[in-house]
Amino acid sequence: MASLQERRAKMIDRGREEIEDIKKSLDFLGEEVSTVRLQQKNILVDLVEEVKALRLQNIEKEKRISFLENRVADLEQYTRMNDIIVTGLQIKPQSYARAVTGGDGEEQSEENANHVEHQVTAFLHSKGIEVNNSNIEACHPLPQRNNTAKPAIIIRFANRKHKTELLKQGRKLKGSDVYLNEHLTKKMQTLQEKLDS
Repeated sequence: MASLQERRAKMIDRGREEIEDIKKSLDFLGEEVSTVRLQQKNILVDLVEEVKALRLQNIEKEKRISFLENRVADLEQYTRMNDIIVTGLQIKPQSYARAVTGGDGEEQSEENANHVEHQVTAFLHSKGIEVNNSNIEACHPLPQRNNTAKPAIIIRFANRKHKTELLKQGRKLKGSDVYLNEHLTKKMQTLQEKLDS
C-alpha cells in the first residue's frame, strides 16, 4: 500500500510539474501574443497615420490640378480673345484649275485663305456690315466631321476692338442662317449655355 501511495504521490507530483510546465508555456505564449499585438497595433497606427497623410496630400493635389486646369482653360480662352466664329455661311470652293496651278503649297494655302476671307467679307458687306480686310489677321474654315455641312469659319482680328465692332453689327444678319459668335472654349461654351437657359 505504501508503494501505491508513493506511486500516487509521484503521479501527483508529475501532474503538478506538467501543469507548471503548461502554465509556463501559456505565460510565454501570452507574452508572445501580447508582443505581436503591440507590434501590430503600432504598425496599424503607423498605417492609419500614413493613410491620413496621403489623403491630405491627395486633396492638395486635386486642388492644385483643378487650379491648373482652370488656368489652362483661361489661357486657352485668352488666345481666342480676338476670334469670331461665323456659322451657316456656305463657302464656294476654289476652282480646281486655280488650285492645281496655285504653285507651291504655301502660296496655295495663302491664296485659299484670301479666297475664304474675300467670300466672308463680301457676304458681310452685302448685309451692310462694315469689315476692313486689313484688320483681319487670319480667316479660314475650321476642320469639320461632316463634309456636307457648312463649315464654321474662324476670323482672327488684329485686336479686340475690331472683333467687338463686328459682333455689334451681327444684328444685321437677322433673318439669314449666318451667325457671328465669340470663339469660346468648350468650358466657356458650357457656361454660356447655362447662363442663356
